[in-house]
Amino acid sequence: MKALQSALDDCDFLEVGYEGQWFTWERERLSHNNTRERLDRRVSTPGWKDLFSNYSLKYCGHSVSDHCPLLLSICGWMGRQEHKYCNFKFEATWILEELCKDEVHRLWVNTEGSICDRLQSVGRGLMRWAREIWKSLRMNTEWLKL
Repeated sequence: MKALQSALDDCDFLEVGYEGQWFTWERERLSHNNTRERLDRRVSTPGWKDLFSNYSLKYCGHSVSDHCPLLLSICGWMGRQEHKYCNFKFEATWILEELCKDEVHRLWVNTEGSICDRLQSVGRGLMRWAREIWKSLRMNTEWLKL
């Protein structure tokens, strides 16, 4: 632990605050042998904290894995009109679509503005893209049923 702390100090890393439960790992969920630990460290540089001053980091609940997933929001999502996008979650199944990488790239390069503006644009675009993909899959499935 001393070596880790020394490395963090040498790199000028700072602990990042978080919301949620104090532990990130849990073993054996029965009360008589339950073990909970905070294994994951959340660190950043001072410059990162200045760039993303509205960030929030939340430990989310878990049901399958023994590690808690972390949800990082760097844009704050404070506006009313962005409310419907604040629950954006990248779906791992999108990677299975061969055009996903191209769509992310297209959305990113065609958006100007801050990193937050670009991330919001990519998120909105990916949700539209995914709706179109699933719509075409449903239409193909219905056609196959005929």
